[in-house]
Amino acid sequence: MQLGCWEAKGPRLLHVFLAVRVTVPYSHHEGVFAMDPTLPIAMPRGMSLSTKRREHVVADATLIAATIVLAFLSIGLELQCRRWIDRDVLLGNFDDDRLAAELAEVEQEITASFSQSEIDASSEDRPGRDPSTIDPMTPNVDGEFEVPSTAMLQSTLQKGNDVLLASRLLFPVLDEAWMALELAADVPAGAYAIEISEIIGRLAVHQSGGCLLVQVRFGGEWHVLVGAPRRPTFPPADAPLVYRVSVPHPFDGMRLLASTSPAAVGSEGSSSGGRLSLRHLGTPLPTPPPPPPQKRSRFLLFELDRGFGAAHLGLFNGIALAWLLNVTAVLPRIHTYHDLETGLRRADAGASSAFVPFETFFDAEAFISALSPMVRVVRRLPAALDELADHEVTQPVAFINPAVPTQMPGAASNGRAGAGGAPASTGGLALLPTDLQRLWDHYKTHNVLRVRSLARKLVWSTPALAHLRLLLHAAIRPAAAIDRLAAHLEREMLAFGERKNLSGSFVSMHLPLGSGWEEFCRQERLSTLGDGHSAMFGGASGASARGRHAAGSDVDDESDWRRCDLSAEAVTQVLEERQVGDLSRLLYVAGTLNISHIQQLHKQRFAVMSRARFTVDIHPDLAPAVDMALCRRAPLFIGNAFSSFSFVLREARLAVGESERAMYYNADHEATAGDLTPEEALRWNVLPWVPS
Repeated sequence: MQLGCWEAKGPRLLHVFLAVRVTVPYSHHEGVFAMDPTLPIAMPRGMSLSTKRREHVVADATLIAATIVLAFLSIGLELQCRRWIDRDVLLGNFDDDRLAAELAEVEQEITASFSQSEIDASSEDRPGRDPSTIDPMTPNVDGEFEVPSTAMLQSTLQKGNDVLLASRLLFPVLDEAWMALELAADVPAGAYAIEISEIIGRLAVHQSGGCLLVQVRFGGEWHVLVGAPRRPTFPPADAPLVYRVSVPHPFDGMRLLASTSPAAVGSEGSSSGGRLSLRHLGTPLPTPPPPPPQKRSRFLLFELDRGFGAAHLGLFNGIALAWLLNVTAVLPRIHTYHDLETGLRRADAGASSAFVPFETFFDAEAFISALSPMVRVVRRLPAALDELADHEVTQPVAFINPAVPTQMPGAASNGRAGAGGAPASTGGLALLPTDLQRLWDHYKTHNVLRVRSLARKLVWSTPALAHLRLLLHAAIRPAAAIDRLAAHLEREMLAFGERKNLSGSFVSMHLPLGSGWEEFCRQERLSTLGDGHSAMFGGASGASARGRHAAGSDVDDESDWRRCDLSAEAVTQVLEERQVGDLSRLLYVAGTLNISHIQQLHKQRFAVMSRARFTVDIHPDLAPAVDMALCRRAPLFIGNAFSSFSFVLREARLAVGESERAMYYNADHEATAGDLTPEEALRWNVLPWVPS
């Protein structure tokens, strides 16, 4: 019904007619009644003038009454018309209040058909299908397996029965391909068994760090659960096998890394395959016992890697091992290439004099005091134990993951039971002592344990270790002499910026360059496991990456690793794209730059600063420590995602809740805006902890 024309014309015409009818005068003449005296009307005969007047009055009164009634009707109709029109206009202009009210009515009608218990059900108690109605052998259209609800799964497990969640025959399985089982929903934390059976041809799975390499998926990303995130150095474990593992948090996928190469299993891998199955165990696995109480006379001596960033990683891991063993840590000595007095390069870089005291680089007193709530640390061994320590043999350490049991899987020989009592006929894994168990046993007959560098040989995978890592970042401070040099450089830089009318702050950047760094990048690419185009480096992830592995492509995509050794020119373009210059054009670069590097940086109108610009008497081995101390003072730090030096600085910002003050120039800025990325976790073994 179109009301606009009526609203515009109808009532208005009616008002005009009424006004004319009421206000136009009429006249009474002899035998004449008319609106216009010039238009005479004949009067009926036999009718007196008084009778005529009375009839005229009655007619006039009737007409007036009818006019009033019509006027009120027109007013009411106009008001109703306006209400209809206003309603249509308001809805057409998206009246939020009116729409919200109507949506609320619809919601009430819908929710009226559900019970209150159904409405209040949480996602964990979602209405699920009975386990008996789910087929664990058949995935859905997305390639994922339906699983029972958490409540139904827990009720089944309370009876002590295992639940088969997923099982799939994989063929063909290519070398270096991930064998994965993906679930349509999360399953709770608990004990699980992953099994490979029905072997076709020859099939094995990789071990890494002395453990079977197992990854689980949560939050849409794959994370290491057991094993080291490095390329395997142990022989693959032959299938069939059964491996039992505890998962400390909900997850929705589990996978193993296949090995079908001739060197691994003695035959070509094109015809290899097997059935991969995942079970939720009704009986929990035994938990590792706590470290045995140690006497205060038990000490740990550990070495550090050469290189200032790697030395930090070794220091952190050595302190963590002392905490795991419940012994006293002795501060390590730090390697130098040059004589501290003369600054000349040492003839023998491995001589004992090349290792200088910890306090040369760091504030030892502050370090010991800050760690005292968790770990006992001393500057040096008691004199009475020096002779015993000299005769101690350095113990090898492959890899330590505190989340695994005290026994690790090893290749089972014929006739031996496998992991968790798996029969030998299934090719199970034998149980061997872990490095942690072996080191505990060492203290039964020794007061001192000596190990080599532990950098990248320990996984930070428990909440207690995460707390210890926060303490370590708060504890490590530069020595007084190094702090004075950093303060001197900062004053000189800011004074230069003031003279040039630049910003009152500066940006710090770590830019490793040269042939040595190029070789490091090559070695890292050959040794690190990954998913190719990761989200951190601006590529695809998830299903697409898994698809490339299924197709047998290389584990790491080479294009990502080209970002490891970016030129100075490419780095400056990144800085300009991210508008770093808006914060400050004063750029301090940690590292050794030549003239061409500085010229490339100047092209983007950055005033490039380095320690060599203001002072020339910094000892070559102390220079990296000064660089790190100065980078900590900058409002913004930009580093290289493949450098341990850069990682230590970025993690230090994360430890104090300042993730926005550290980024990588060769990684996606959005990916590093929050917590540690999965790529960082894999590279540096600082795995995320997800509470159950």
